Amino acid sequence: KHHPRIGAGRGPLSPADIKTLEAYAKEWFVNIIPGVEMLGHMDNMLTDPEYIQYAEFPGAQCLDISNPKTKDFVRELLVDVVPVFESPIFAPICDESFDFGLRRSKDIIANKGYGIALADWYLFLIDEIKKLGKPVVLFAHDIIHKYPEALKAVEQANAMIYFWQYSNAKKYPIISKLTKVGLTTFGGPAVFDWSRHYPYFDYAEVNMLEMAKDGMARGIVGLVTTKWGDFFNENFNFRKSRSYCLS
Repeated sequence: KHHPRIGAGRGPLSPADIKTLEAYAKEWFVNIIPGVEMLGHMDNMLTDPEYIQYAEFPGAQCLDISNPKTKDFVRELLVDVVPVFESPIFAPICDESFDFGLRRSKDIIANKGYGIALADWYLFLIDEIKKLGKPVVLFAHDIIHKYPEALKAVEQANAMIYFWQYSNAKKYPIISKLTKVGLTTFGGPAVFDWSRHYPYFDYAEVNMLEMAKDGMARGIVGLVTTKWGDFFNENFNFRKSRSYCLS
């Protein structure tokens, strides 16, 4: 409602579309948990002339937290998206926020420190999402686990963590770092279908099986197997069925 330019020409979902999907999902005992980026991975949005003002720098994939208007922008996005879904869980994700603090917000990072500035942003998101009626907030692990201040902040706010590592590794020691500080943690393997025409089953199957075995021993509560549509994801959905069944 607030920003119709976002997603225009890219197959955006309307609230009615989402309700239809949720009704269909219920028939198969599936709960749709929305995940919408609210820090990094926002480059497609932030290169739009109308939204570049919110970017850490022109061409960045991360929001500029030093701009007072950025929080207003994010609030509008959340108001449009969060209440549409029935799930009590909402995921602002915040993964791969590599550009955080590199340009426009570098003074804030210099004054507060990276970990505290990151924690402040996560707490802002948690507060806004809970105001909109979602008691459970889910973040990706990849940036947050490096900063004790951020880990402590999300743990005290009872947020949950999604640990992702897309590889054929057999051990995932970072999971222990997350669970030992009291964070409810999900494991996240992948079907390996991005940027290719055919899923990479050899890696996908090892990723799922080994993360399940090692992750359960380290305290994860379950797996959230992912597929991503990076670079238009030009492969057929039926080819991923094998991985879906395995997960």
